[in-house]
Parts: sequence; C-alpha cells; structure tokens
Amino acid sequence: MANEANIVAPLFQLRGVELHELTIQKPLPGAAPPVNFNFEINVQANVDSNKKLVINTTKVKIKGDKPDTVLGSITCACSFSVAIFEEVVTMKSETLAEINQGFTETLNSISISTTRGVMFSELKGTMLHFAFLPIIDIKSLSQAII
Repeated sequence: MANEANIVAPLFQLRGVELHELTIQKPLPGAAPPVNFNFEINVQANVDSNKKLVINTTKVKIKGDKPDTVLGSITCACSFSVAIFEEVVTMKSETLAEINQGFTETLNSISISTTRGVMFSELKGTMLHFAFLPIIDIKSLSQAII
C-alpha cells in the first residue's frame, strides 16, 4: 500500500519575532527579591494589507504584590504572513481593519506564548528570573474595542 502525502498550504506563518523593549527596575537597597508576580498583558494587532501581514505587539508589565509596583516590562512583536488575508481581515477603511475573532484568538495565543519564551530567555539571571508568564485561556481575556 502506497503512502500518499497530502500537501497542505499553510493558512498563515510566523514570519518574525522582535524584542522591542525590555526594562527591569532596579530593586531598592536591601529589598527582598520578589516571590509573587502579577502580569498586565496587552496585545495589539496591526495589519499591512499590501504585504498580507498581521503584526501582533504584546506588552507585558511585570508587577509584584502591590499592583502599582512595576518591576519590569517587555514588548515583543510577532509578524504573521496570512495566505487567506481577505478571508480573515476586512479593511473598514485605509487605516481601520477588522480581524475575524477566531483568527485573532489564535494569533493572540501564539503571540503571548512567544512572548513567554522571550521573557524566559531574556530574564534569566535577573531578579525577574522566576517571573513566568502563566498559561492563559485566551478566551478569558477582556477585549477593549478601539
């Protein structure tokens, strides 16, 4: 019996990961290293309709026990080329796009997971070494419509 290989064209591909910003606040002299961490996560999507790209920028603020204390932050961008761009992205105007919710959730999940890996790599050996971004159910995040 011969094996048949089905060739499937990818619907989208990760094209790039960029670290845009990384900050770590200097601890106060004599302060104990943080043990508990809280995270404020924001994902913003931008599109380039000419290149059929969706660029997700993920910003994470790393906080301690006090919600007003920011210990550090990171901003990563993930670029995705989208073969079915017209099917999942509707250009409302030249500067306003609407992305299919299911596709947005998929890209947001990938972007947050990628940022988690970048954080792990970049924060090694710092006071934020154990600031592991938790696994997130993307559907549970609140969405702000702009």
